[in-house]
Amino acid sequence: MKSDTNGIRQQISSLIRDATDVQPFYINRPSTVTYPYILYEYKEVNSVDGQTSGTLEVDIVTKDRKTVNDMADQIQDAFDHNVVNTDKLMFHSYRARRYSVVEEDKSIQRIHLQMDMYVYSKEEESNA
Repeated sequence: MKSDTNGIRQQISSLIRDATDVQPFYINRPSTVTYPYILYEYKEVNSVDGQTSGTLEVDIVTKDRKTVNDMADQIQDAFDHNVVNTDKLMFHSYRARRYSVVEEDKSIQRIHLQMDMYVYSKEEESNA
């Protein structure tokens, strides 16, 4: 069964954007982006028979403590115990970890979230 990495990333991006009204970026942000911004990465850990377990890592970066906490809460609520079902895949996710990251620039506030994800590829129906 082929993995639908782009489909997974699209669903993750949509959930984050819908929860926060901020467009997230995959791994790196463009240099022109200002605060607040959100970075994410999905890492596959294990894949067997169409089921993939992985970790979603999200960094929320702002210059305001209240904003960073509010956005972390919104993302956490969007993913914790959530099920997403599309025509090609289904996944469910759970909160795993949440912690603040100390930045060299003390005016920057960062929270790191980790979600456990379980992704199931759907079988293509045969025309037989």
